[in-house]
Amino acid sequence: TKMASARRPRESAPPIHAPGRKEEGRRRAEDEVGSGEGGWMQVGVVGRAPGSAYVETPSGIQVMATCYGPRPVDAVRTNERMRNQGNRGKMKCHVEKTEFAGMAKVDESIAQEWKRQASGHLRKALEGAVQLDAFPKAQVDVHVIVLQANGDEMPHVVVAAALALADAGIAMVDLVAACHVGRTAAGTLHPNQDARDEQGHVVVCCMPTQGNVTHLVQQGSWSATQVLEGIDMGVQGCRNVGRRMRECLLASRS
Repeated sequence: TKMASARRPRESAPPIHAPGRKEEGRRRAEDEVGSGEGGWMQVGVVGRAPGSAYVETPSGIQVMATCYGPRPVDAVRTNERMRNQGNRGKMKCHVEKTEFAGMAKVDESIAQEWKRQASGHLRKALEGAVQLDAFPKAQVDVHVIVLQANGDEMPHVVVAAALALADAGIAMVDLVAACHVGRTAAGTLHPNQDARDEQGHVVVCCMPTQGNVTHLVQQGSWSATQVLEGIDMGVQGCRNVGRRMRECLLASRS
């Protein structure tokens, strides 16, 4: 079996942290990730995959996603499941981290639980946008691997997966973008707040054109007002991220 080959981007990008840049510029670039600025997005990076995407942020997060299908589902093994779903297709999501991304020294049970939760969050974030009726009794497989992590990789997992689906031509109502909104001890909300300073956070996943939230992950103790403010800030961040996602897809077609 031949290994899938990775293609280099057609155009190179300048380094995010060029020597000599001021510290203020570095912090500003990291802050702008949540508003859709900075970082790098590229589709079509895996030669043998129908759809693929790579996302890198100024803070060093690196995520790669591939999409395969739709493919016929084994009727014998999934007959009962398909009957329950009617004529809708199925989407299977799998998320993992490389050993050098920060999971090597973690207990195996903790690593497996992270994979299970991350895969479940990704499926919930995407399934509202993917038109499963367009491929009845078939399955789309989405694989995401976190190459480099810093504790805030889930929004970028969602973005990379959505780009890979779009690159593969899978029918979708809209793209799915995601934004991390952190809360400091003083109660201040900030997109992509440094995890070391956080007292809690929400990850907002939404369809940026329509503004419909597809999934929400909350950690920490939040008041109702703070949750609503966090969602509003996250949706705005998703709109900006969605704009960059569309620009990335359009550039790949030109």
